[in-house]
Amino acid sequence: MCGGKLKLVAVIEEAAVNQNRRKGSVKMIVKTVSLASIFSWFLGAIFMWSVQTAGAADPGASVSPAAKAAFDRSNVKTEKGDVAGAMADLDAALKDSPKFAAALSNRGALKLRRGDDAGAMADIDQAIAIDQKLASAFKNRGKVWAQRKEPARAVDDFKRAVALAPNDGDAHFNLGLTLFRSGNPEGAMKAFDDAIRINPKDAASYSLRGSAKRKLGDTKGALADISRAIELDPGDGAALANRGMMRASAGDKTGAAGDFKAAISAFEKKGDARMAGAAKRELDKL
Repeated sequence: MCGGKLKLVAVIEEAAVNQNRRKGSVKMIVKTVSLASIFSWFLGAIFMWSVQTAGAADPGASVSPAAKAAFDRSNVKTEKGDVAGAMADLDAALKDSPKFAAALSNRGALKLRRGDDAGAMADIDQAIAIDQKLASAFKNRGKVWAQRKEPARAVDDFKRAVALAPNDGDAHFNLGLTLFRSGNPEGAMKAFDDAIRINPKDAASYSLRGSAKRKLGDTKGALADISRAIELDPGDGAALANRGMMRASAGDKTGAAGDFKAAISAFEKKGDARMAGAAKRELDKL
């Protein structure tokens, strides 16, 4: 499925997101030293990675068996991180069946991963022109709009994806993320509620719903959601550090210290020295 377990994660304020939503690692290149600044960069990096996701869809009767086989191979390679191999298979599928909408949509997503914004949009627009009921294409195009910092258009496409595939938790998640980033925590809350209803063990949805609740002044609810995210993924250093900041703000220095120490350990295990150092500085402030 397009998006798979990787979701669109935009840069948000003081939000914790499961660091393991994608395979591989993100090279830390920021020079800022504050925890909030590093979280913002880190979340943006996850956004860049998740936008690149491609996945399966029903190819329809007009697609040849050879094209379908190449498409299936591309999905396996995408999951393994073999972008070049996946692109080659999609190219082969489209050479054989040029109107293979799902292949166009997935190739567009992979082009975005390579930084080819224009090529990505061209492929996805063509996919939508061929099949206006292909939810994954609207979801992918929403990610392109979000990448271009055009949230209104992204929201429109994510809403279309949700309407076409109401049980697609990723689509609800992406909609919530974009609404949150656009300054609409109420709308984001509803979308995250739906994402959690569909995927009740999705740590990132709890983390981000917690951030929305915090924006709305529901500190208790925010803490509960982020704590649930940590229960689901105890090694999520970003969520641990986020909860540490919340507890520190509430005057719970003991709880905050425990969270920051756990966050430092989680970051160090993943080799994220900069994130670990930022959490250490927050611990030292207590």
